[in-house]
Amino acid sequence: MRKGLIQAGKFIAFLVIGILLLWIAFRTVDFEALKESLKGANYYWLILSTFLGLLGYLSRTRRWIILINPLGYHPKYRNTFHSMMSGNIANLALPRIGEITRCVALGKKEKIPVDQLIGTMVIERTIDLISLLVIMFGLFITSGSKIRGYLNESIIIPFREKVLSVFGAVWIPWAIFIAFAVISLLGTLFSFSSLEVLQCRRPYREE
Repeated sequence: MRKGLIQAGKFIAFLVIGILLLWIAFRTVDFEALKESLKGANYYWLILSTFLGLLGYLSRTRRWIILINPLGYHPKYRNTFHSMMSGNIANLALPRIGEITRCVALGKKEKIPVDQLIGTMVIERTIDLISLLVIMFGLFITSGSKIRGYLNESIIIPFREKVLSVFGAVWIPWAIFIAFAVISLLGTLFSFSSLEVLQCRRPYREE
């Protein structure tokens, strides 16, 4: 009886939290304007984009499981997918909080230490960063002049003018850029070392 009440309390608590997050995420949405936009939308592209988005989330779920398996845990695909989607909903309310939310959700469901799940999440973001840099490098090779023109007009020149108007020194933008590059490199190295530490802390567990 007591266990049933505890489970019911947990269900109600998470339901209230979910409703609160949805309210925070959609509180500024003009549903009348959204309805008018949907009337004139091309549903072929809408369905295609929804399918591709779902395919992306399914592949991200598989990638997360692949990162978790070396730690000695084998979470169910369904639970991993639901945890990831709960994190995406949390991101709509408070950006980046979903990364912690999905780790906590999966950790409670599959009895996996949250700190180890956070380590896999850091590795995920590192892989995403490296992939993005590779794609950007490829774009610079194929369409470098267009990209440089866009970056100069939209980002570099406005940023430089704003920084110079505040500090009045030419070297400061370059110092900020170099500092950002160094921090990114150190973060990447720390991510890989974190995964090695987590693997050493948790011996491989047979299924």
